Amino acid sequence: MSNRHDAVFKDLISNKDFAVSFLQQYLPKELAQLVEWQTVKLDSANVEHTRHQQKKDLKQKEQSDLTFLFNFQDGKNGAVFVHIESQTGDDGTIVIRTRHYQTSYLLDYIKRNKTMKDLPLVVSIIYYANKKPFSYSLDINDYFANKELAKKYAFTTQFVDLNRFSDDEILEHGYIAGYELILKAIREKRIDGKLDVAVSQIEAYDHIARQVLIRYMSQYSDMETDAFYGKIIDSKPNLKGDVMTVAEQWEQRGIQKGMQQGMQQGMQQGALLKAQETARNMIAKGYPLNDISDLTGLDLDTVLKLKKNNKP
Repeated sequence: MSNRHDAVFKDLISNKDFAVSFLQQYLPKELAQLVEWQTVKLDSANVEHTRHQQKKDLKQKEQSDLTFLFNFQDGKNGAVFVHIESQTGDDGTIVIRTRHYQTSYLLDYIKRNKTMKDLPLVVSIIYYANKKPFSYSLDINDYFANKELAKKYAFTTQFVDLNRFSDDEILEHGYIAGYELILKAIREKRIDGKLDVAVSQIEAYDHIARQVLIRYMSQYSDMETDAFYGKIIDSKPNLKGDVMTVAEQWEQRGIQKGMQQGMQQGMQQGALLKAQETARNMIAKGYPLNDISDLTGLDLDTVLKLKKNNKP
């Protein structure tokens, strides 16, 4: 709410009588009749949206404008977003941003009201005051390339719960069945018992996918590494190349990890030797032992031992 028009409206609607009158005027009539108006209160919500200014090619975060929380007469919660649009040009993205604000508000509401089991019914009011009439559709389906498909499927959710599928049902899922069987078996901690059927399904994958999944399974197998690789090769001999590649990669990673650890240990050892040498020089020059400990990072007992061993 950057301009003076928005600021004036915000100051006014912070007054409860003004807010109630505004909401009574612009809420859907059916809802307005169900509201317990004395419960209306201005609510705070951490709801942000990153908006792209096309002309200046800038991105800015903006807060949703105003939110009111209230109770319906049956005691259930409701919330109203009031979006204030007083810009010099009309902007169709407000219809899409409104959907974002509503969802974000509900997520924030859950965080702020952890004991609440029910979400408030959220309604938005876009309060538009502009030089030009609003020229965009208020039907969000009009913003999609295929409006008819949008009406049927936009904002719907396809929820896939692999636990609800039997292995036989998963096997009917075509090309992805191999991955799904592996994922389900790993989640159930049964990958070793499903190894034969799993490798049979991934045989049709390309070598990269096969190696990714072989590596993935190996991380959750209870078998010894050689036994795990051997069982795959026995089941599908033509996967031997992929198995060998994965084994070599793991071996190489082990070598690299060992080298890194060795280098780190070497650096630490070198730093310790340097600190001890510095401490010996400071002891010879008569520095206080506490100062030597502070400056070199060596503990006081180590400094005392160095002093003892430093005597001629």
